[in-house]
Amino acid sequence: MKNLKQFCAGLLLSMLISCSAPMDEQVVKDYLSQSPAVTLYAPSYSEKKLEGCDEDYLGKKEGLWKNSEPTYYYKVYNYKVDRIEKFRKDDDQAVCIVYLLPDNLTKAGNILEDNRSQSPYKAQLKDGLDCEVVFKKIEGEWKLIVFKSLSFQRSYWYEEDQQPYSYTNLLQWDK
Repeated sequence: MKNLKQFCAGLLLSMLISCSAPMDEQVVKDYLSQSPAVTLYAPSYSEKKLEGCDEDYLGKKEGLWKNSEPTYYYKVYNYKVDRIEKFRKDDDQAVCIVYLLPDNLTKAGNILEDNRSQSPYKAQLKDGLDCEVVFKKIEGEWKLIVFKSLSFQRSYWYEEDQQPYSYTNLLQWDK
């Protein structure tokens, strides 16, 4: 049901953009702020089940070997649009760099990120997750055609497979 709601919200937003006023930085920010590539939570893992973090719990992966311990996965944070730089637009294309900042750190995220000295969360708090973004006007409608991280991989939890995946191309989650 949650995925259906996100899909419907994204579809509505897409229709609004295609019929909206001229493309500008605010349109890009509003669109991306609703994108699943921004709003979905990044997963992280723990060697043991975290007490009091049931609402952040995503799933468990059994160990690869017969006697190995399972790994527990939790949602830790999502993102917000921080700023847009180098925005330029011509008749049928708008290009910019969008910086996303980690946002909404969960209870499990607080525990897990405090214990990791090298984490994308801490690095991205400083500089942001920089993404190349390109909208193209196709048949009179603005369509997002590029949404790609330039320096980090973005992780997601796939409910169907019960495991995380990481990518630099964020466009597939926008669709």
